[in-house]
Amino acid sequence: MIRTLIVDDESIARVVLRDELEAFKDVEIVGEAENAAKLADATAPATLPPTRKVVGRRGDEYFLLDVKDILAFQAEGELVWIITSTSRFLATQSLRKIETHLKDPPFQRVHRNAIVNVNHVRKMSAMSSQRWMLTLSNSQQLVVSKRQARTLQHMLRW
Repeated sequence: MIRTLIVDDESIARVVLRDELEAFKDVEIVGEAENAAKLADATAPATLPPTRKVVGRRGDEYFLLDVKDILAFQAEGELVWIITSTSRFLATQSLRKIETHLKDPPFQRVHRNAIVNVNHVRKMSAMSSQRWMLTLSNSQQLVVSKRQARTLQHMLRW
């Protein structure tokens, strides 16, 4: 196991590096900090915050997005879009990798091409006996697959 400390003054760079390193099973990230002076504090286990940020891209710019502001992730072919209430950003990772990082509530896979933040679900409408249409807080609609319908209903307690 390789124990790793991430030190960079750019928070987006730290998030990207953390995401890339987490893909390796033999790498353990034991801390991160914005500079060497803050490194000692960052290595204390009690001060390590969970990663709750996602990097999104628009053109040549990268944005650090708070997870709570993300309504959904939606795949379109090879691209994965991060959907917020007012904008869309291109994700820097695959939908499968995003699902692994955000496997805990409030995120739930609803279809092979979509993961939603259940805190932003405003309506579930039946399309058939086993398929549902979700309406998010920004009025965007997403189909829930038959396979995921029961899990989502249980999670939403509907």
